[in-house]
Amino acid sequence: MDGSLPCKLSQALSPCRERKHASQFTRKDTMEQHIKESERFLPVDGAYDVAVVGGGIAGAAAAIAAARNGAKTCLIEKAGALGGLATIGNVVHYLPLCDGKGNQVIAGLGEELLLASIRDGYAQLPAGWRQGGNEQERLKARYEVKFSPASMMLELEELTVKAGVELLYDTVFCDVVKQGSRIHALLVENKSGRLALVCKTVVDASGDADVCARAGEETESFRTNVAGGWFHYVKGKEVFLQPQTRHFTADPSQLTQGIRGYSGTDGRDVTAQILESRQMIRDRLAELRQKSPGTVLYPLFIPTIATFRMTRRLKAAVELRMEDERKFFDDVIGMTGSWRTKGPIFY
Repeated sequence: MDGSLPCKLSQALSPCRERKHASQFTRKDTMEQHIKESERFLPVDGAYDVAVVGGGIAGAAAAIAAARNGAKTCLIEKAGALGGLATIGNVVHYLPLCDGKGNQVIAGLGEELLLASIRDGYAQLPAGWRQGGNEQERLKARYEVKFSPASMMLELEELTVKAGVELLYDTVFCDVVKQGSRIHALLVENKSGRLALVCKTVVDASGDADVCARAGEETESFRTNVAGGWFHYVKGKEVFLQPQTRHFTADPSQLTQGIRGYSGTDGRDVTAQILESRQMIRDRLAELRQKSPGTVLYPLFIPTIATFRMTRRLKAAVELRMEDERKFFDDVIGMTGSWRTKGPIFY
């Protein structure tokens, strides 16, 4: 590895000093308003063809696809498991791969991961979508499943490692170093300290457009996230799933009166959303116990991350709308149905 890279990275960081970092700010009620972070040389911990930031379902799929196509790939994940909201967020519903009218519209890795999520027998495919299923059966139930979060964690990790992806758990993406208009390296932090990862291509699967924002791209943020916490609980000797969330809207004017909206890009809002969501779980458990006096009832698995729906995203040239249903674009790379409505297909 080029031993001069740390020096180059240090020099490349200098222009970025104009952009304010979190370490330069303190709360207004403290005496100091700014603290200057000293410049330092960072060790280069790896060089990759593709670096993926965020190990949710999308990030894991991107990393697996890149590695299977021969790219040297790393996957940076701040938690200690893959799957994001689907696993450590306990949103265990794998949404439909069909259009609701008996036609499969998603295959490839999307289908591979759905099948992997129930490989251990936790759930079964709807009859119409099993081998030998017929059209009439497919019309009765959509191509979707609910899975065990633990099973999905293990399966995702195994698929990722087998593909040859280098996993970096407990590693937080911090910033980028650019050369011209391109990202030259990602700056991350973990137990080894602050490190640089040189890369040719970056996939921002953070769910919060973190890489886009740090790279200076135009983004838009939303403060309309609400509390929510799906959880599994044990009642007697049976396990139950309790989905619950407040109504989500991207329009602040449509928030239900008295319901607080949260920003996913504000550290204190993130904590506040988690706290309110946990209280929702406590309240619901209390209601369930009240309905079943004398029955042993306790939580088995709760989310351990903020359950945000939409936080920050890259400002798009085009935004898909319902009227774009079945409208084909020249640069299309995929297609999907609608989990809410039967029939629509979007390219």
